[in-house]
Amino acid sequence: MKNFFANRRGTLLIGGIVNLVIPSIMVVALLGSPLRSFARPLVTVEQGFKAFCKNYFDGISQKKDLATCRAMSGSFANVLPKDAKSLWPDESLKVLATNNKLGTLNTPNKFRTAWLKQITDQVQRTLIRGDKGFMPTLFGFESSVSVLKPSGSEGNIEERFEEFCDFYYNDEPEEEQEVDVPACKGISVSFAIVVPEDAQDRWPDENLKVLAEDDALDGIETPEDFENALLDEIGDDKDLKILIEQDKDFIPTLFEFELADLDSNS
Repeated sequence: MKNFFANRRGTLLIGGIVNLVIPSIMVVALLGSPLRSFARPLVTVEQGFKAFCKNYFDGISQKKDLATCRAMSGSFANVLPKDAKSLWPDESLKVLATNNKLGTLNTPNKFRTAWLKQITDQVQRTLIRGDKGFMPTLFGFESSVSVLKPSGSEGNIEERFEEFCDFYYNDEPEEEQEVDVPACKGISVSFAIVVPEDAQDRWPDENLKVLAEDDALDGIETPEDFENALLDEIGDDKDLKILIEQDKDFIPTLFEFELADLDSNS
């Protein structure tokens, strides 16, 4: 709600100086939305890789391989060159190789060889070596793939989670919102990965508690179960973990949050 009034004040300001020169109006317009750009959630390397796993192993019979693949997110992040970490998965490994961002790891085979040196788990090594389509598919994967932007009846699930963030921190002082809301929205990708695809179109019309009672969350039954799954997906990002672990109301509120709450808050 505070963002809405801030934008409204910006609009009134521009209306009051409409007789000024056009460049001045452009400056005001550009300064009117810095927080919106900052609030856009970022996809970490680990989150992007887990999204690739979910996209690649899309099937109930492949859940074991999916779990193995997700466990490889840390070693993948370690082998990815520093210059490429901020670009992937917005740009595929193939594009990064073409732009000389992968150094000597510029082919699927070279990347796989370096990656295997990071992995001691034999199940993980077998997955990379034995699945001939794995590395070529990974090399072409980018964040435009639908698994990072799941479809839904009212925007994708990440956008709906961002609405929850705006709702949850609505009563905070504005300076605290400027920190907490972007951090919350940074969890949206992990949230989308935790919620099974079959349940994504139902949330938040139905809350997570109802979905859990309907066995639609793949074994998640309680807020504690959901918190553990979400923290696991977040990985090593301490700032995002602290947001959840230090606020004891966050997960219980999220677990019972539904679309009607937004209507009552408007």
